[in-house]
Amino acid sequence: MMKALSALFFLLLFALPVHAAPTSTSGPWGVDASGFKNLSTCLASPLTSGKTVTVSTVMPINNKTVSGRRIHVVFGGRIDVATGKQLSFVSSSVDAGSYQIFGGAGTVTGLTSAYPQWWGDSSDAARGAALLKAVNMMKAQGYGKISVPIGNYDIGTSSITLLGTMILEGNGRANEMYNASGSRIIYSGSGAAIDINDGSGTTTQGVVVRNLTLDGNNLGHVGIKLGSATGTLKTGNALIENNFIQKFTTSGLSVVLSAGSKIHKNEFFQNQVGAIVERTPLLNTTTSFDANRFDMNVEQGLIVKGGDSISSTNDIFELNGKEGVLVEKALSSELINFSMINPWLEANNNGRSGSGYYQLVATSLDSSVIEAMTILNPHFDNAGSGNKHIYLRDGNFDIRNPFPTSPLYTSPYGVIADSVSSTIVSLSGKAFDPAGWSCGSAATTKLFAQAYGINGGVKYYVNYSGTVSEIFAIDKFGVRFGGAGAYLKKHLVGTTTKDWGALADGAFASTTVTVTGAVPGEGVAIANAGYQLPAGVLVSANVTANDTVTVTVYNKRGTPLGAYGAMTVTAEVFVDN
Repeated sequence: MMKALSALFFLLLFALPVHAAPTSTSGPWGVDASGFKNLSTCLASPLTSGKTVTVSTVMPINNKTVSGRRIHVVFGGRIDVATGKQLSFVSSSVDAGSYQIFGGAGTVTGLTSAYPQWWGDSSDAARGAALLKAVNMMKAQGYGKISVPIGNYDIGTSSITLLGTMILEGNGRANEMYNASGSRIIYSGSGAAIDINDGSGTTTQGVVVRNLTLDGNNLGHVGIKLGSATGTLKTGNALIENNFIQKFTTSGLSVVLSAGSKIHKNEFFQNQVGAIVERTPLLNTTTSFDANRFDMNVEQGLIVKGGDSISSTNDIFELNGKEGVLVEKALSSELINFSMINPWLEANNNGRSGSGYYQLVATSLDSSVIEAMTILNPHFDNAGSGNKHIYLRDGNFDIRNPFPTSPLYTSPYGVIADSVSSTIVSLSGKAFDPAGWSCGSAATTKLFAQAYGINGGVKYYVNYSGTVSEIFAIDKFGVRFGGAGAYLKKHLVGTTTKDWGALADGAFASTTVTVTGAVPGEGVAIANAGYQLPAGVLVSANVTANDTVTVTVYNKRGTPLGAYGAMTVTAEVFVDN
């Protein structure tokens, strides 16, 4: 009897069906989801609680929230999110390689990191569409990193919008010039391939774009745009690093409204313009360019139209079709404060025929003043036949230590360099030193800057009318005075010596000197060869040909000349030959 019962129990045990149990429920990797009806059921099962779930085949899923890094998708596995459903990750991600792991018409949210290939990888266009899905998923939350493997990503006319602290990072930039492979995003739209602007009126902080190639394919207008010209849509503290940006029909980079952003170690190649710092109602501020290359762009390498504390350090501008750098102020209400440190400018203007061009130009279009421009340790080379290196007009300029010193000479404060040593290039406007005083209009005369020096903060002005020129110097209080350095080029035509002694407040004294050898229309200057006159003292002259010059010394600032002791001043009169 007992044997019969045992046999019956054995048969019943193996005849009963097994319900809902997976074919393989455990292992060192966790649980294989293929043994469940769908992924929703798998993740909800007590058998998978606290374990990693491996997806090795196509698994449908409905609405589901996943906490922690629970899902591992192997090659060939895929999660299909049903139409109208949402797979939500809570501050987590998926463990998978760079192959497709998501399908279906539903949405995926909450990933902290992703590959575009997770949404498709069959072609350039499919990778582009997948990249846009990854970007739009993270844009909704304002953070996350998208890693872009080597390959082509054709996003067509759709822009990538980044905001918050999103990171878009490639696996190395391509370089068409050297046939190097890389992570290449191809864009053909009228906006920007990458638009760093959240559209909400707030500041987007901390976006990173790194190690990519952005290719406009001679169709896309802008490579990367920082901020917006409308409202207060500002890009703050963005990092644009180690990208190759090429063939955009407007510019490789447009800095519209940015604060604290850093443009580092990029190459701007064969764009219409390499990069533009735009003029906008609100100022670009504290945005820096560092160690970039601007080469073979159709027009300029870099244009600066407005901004405060904009800087370029160790940047190279080479073989651009027009100027390497153009600083251009259009309205007096705008502000330009721009510094260049260790720039390299070589062989620019190679897209122009003829001569008379410059590698670096700074000018005001409405005769207002560029507030501040500093150029330290510039290196210039190969300006081209008949071309020159620098053209500066209407601004406060500080140029120091240019190389080579010949055929380039600049005085520290606002003096404009000519290709001929020791002269100022002929201009229709004026140049200004940092104190805001004009350094002379060389349209009529040229200051003999190299031999005698020009004092910072001093205004040397040439007012040419008919046959009479007046040369005078003005101190930073707006009062005329004389001093060594206010020489015109070139020959001495007369001297006079006069001991004025001590002059009381408001007093003046004068003497005359005969000008010989001058011709009508020549300008003259009076300079003090033996003593630097103090601020507030005027030495001036008006002359016609072969006439006498009246030299007058004034004390207009309340300090009698006697405070410096009795002075014997030799006034030397020069004319420009």
